[in-house]
Amino acid sequence: MQILLISATPFEVEPLVSYLSKQWKQENSCVFSKKNYCIEILYTGVGSVATTYNLQKKLIQNSYDLVIQAGVAGAFSDSIALGSVWAITSDCIADLGAEDHENFLSVFDLGLCKGNESPYTQKRIVNQHLDKFSITIPKATAITVQSASGSERSIAQRSQWQADLESMEGAAFHYVCQLEEQAYIQIRSVSNYIIPRDRSTWKMQEAIASLNQFLIEFMETISL
Repeated sequence: MQILLISATPFEVEPLVSYLSKQWKQENSCVFSKKNYCIEILYTGVGSVATTYNLQKKLIQNSYDLVIQAGVAGAFSDSIALGSVWAITSDCIADLGAEDHENFLSVFDLGLCKGNESPYTQKRIVNQHLDKFSITIPKATAITVQSASGSERSIAQRSQWQADLESMEGAAFHYVCQLEEQAYIQIRSVSNYIIPRDRSTWKMQEAIASLNQFLIEFMETISL
């Protein structure tokens, strides 16, 4: 089984890479193997543009049975525990559109995209592959933005999508995989709540620890 694991930054999956380098056979700096399983690590860079380019380039070069995107995210509700890990069922680009005075119009509102035309289903990109894999963590919906929400205005606008989590790369990942008919899973761990920016409340290290613990357990389970 060929698996590609992508992350925006190295530090988000560093514990997993460290584990694989000790417990699996290291083929090169970013490829690890065990029995008939091979995991390749790709750091895409931050944001939708970098993610789209680097993921698409990799999918042109190689074929994979599964592509996983792993990273941290913010949560809209404080009922979602910091450090909790989630599988994303659907994602969308929440800040693509136009400002109309104090209001925001999405590309769907503007008639530039159709909400039920591939890869969209009701304005979201829904992952149809989750049930193919043994995912034991809870599931959540997400939005993707170019700049993380950190003001009352942006939070109010983006809350209208009624999503659980927010990242800066997820929808780009869904978009490419959906159109390429590539099996994929987006995994997110919650590092902070989406409130006016206050880094003192973030739990980044705890989020990374729980994210990588899940990834290690998942990789070992599917390689049995």
